[in-house]
Amino acid sequence: MPCHVLPVGHPESEKCDLEWRFAFVLPERELFWNFNAVQIKCYVIFKTLIKELLDPLAPEEVNSFHLKTILLWLSEEIDDWTPQRLVEYVKKCLDHLYKAIAEGHLSHYFFRSRNLFWGKLKTETMRGILQSEILRLQKNVISFFLQCNWQYKRGGQFISTVRLVEHNLSEKEFWTVCRAIL
Repeated sequence: MPCHVLPVGHPESEKCDLEWRFAFVLPERELFWNFNAVQIKCYVIFKTLIKELLDPLAPEEVNSFHLKTILLWLSEEIDDWTPQRLVEYVKKCLDHLYKAIAEGHLSHYFFRSRNLFWGKLKTETMRGILQSEILRLQKNVISFFLQCNWQYKRGGQFISTVRLVEHNLSEKEFWTVCRAIL
């Protein structure tokens, strides 16, 4: 499996400057680019909710890579991604994130022994705040999503996530924007 080796050590290590990290950029990209439209819409909604509603509470704790990893794990559990169950899939993503925060552990998709939450979510208070917000989101995903103002830049213009998810773009535009997001 192709991977990159980066001169990035663990931030809490005494020998951080001597350590290296594996990055599976190409396999990850290949997996994401093979997602269907429902999986991508799920990711867009999931990311939008987290960026708009969790980031202001804890901007350094949960990032896009965590969200992509959760979607990869969820893709192993769900065989048939149907549009009618999109909200259910978003709720499953939120549930997976909730459990990972509670445990303080999210396994890397390719390097499973690596905890992506290592060095994050250090206080019980922070975990509790994030978990409470996730529970609140799960109760009314659609309403919260429609209130979000998150936009993706494409060319010199911005496309709202609602427009992207509604699929009011041509098929070519939709996939172009989605590949930029992923």
